[in-house]
Amino acid sequence: QILAVGAAAPRFRLPASDPRPEILHVSPPFETTSGVWLIAVTKAVARADGSLAGVVMISLDPGEFRIILGAVRNTPQTWAALVHGGGTTFVWEPDGQQPVGLNLARPGTFFRQHLDSGRESSFFTGTTRANGERSLLALQTVQPAALHMSTPIVIGVGSNFDAFYADWV
Repeated sequence: QILAVGAAAPRFRLPASDPRPEILHVSPPFETTSGVWLIAVTKAVARADGSLAGVVMISLDPGEFRIILGAVRNTPQTWAALVHGGGTTFVWEPDGQQPVGLNLARPGTFFRQHLDSGRESSFFTGTTRANGERSLLALQTVQPAALHMSTPIVIGVGSNFDAFYADWV
C-alpha cells in the first residue's frame, strides 16, 4: 500500500528527510496508543523528478521476535534482546522482566562499546545496564548491505555469570 505523506505523520519523517527509494528506513521503537511497541520500516516512493510521492510502510511485530529470541534461551538464567541501533530496547525475552523502551546507548555501556567498535560481533563480561546482572554477553549487529538499512538492529544474548558458573565452584 502506498500512503500519502502528511506533515503530521511522524513515521514518515525518516523517508521524507531522505527520499532515496533504495534506503530502508528503520524507525526507533515507539509505543502505540494500545500499549504495543512497534518499529516502522518504511521505503520512499519517488516521482520521476526524485521528489517524494509517498511511503510504503510495514511495522515489525515484537511477538514474532519473542518466539525467535525465546528459542535461543537455553536456561532460565539466559536472556535475549532485540535493540534498535539508536539504543532503544524493542524486545526482551523473557517477556516482562525488563522494560521495553530502555535506552542502552549510554556512554560506557556494552551496547555503546559494541557500536563504537564498528565490529559485527562483540563479547563482554560484566554488569549490564539492561538488567543490572553480572553477565556473559554476546552482541550481533544486523544490517545486511543489500537492504540499505538506515539504522542497524542489534541482537543481544546474555547469561547470568554467577548462575552460569555455579556448578563449577
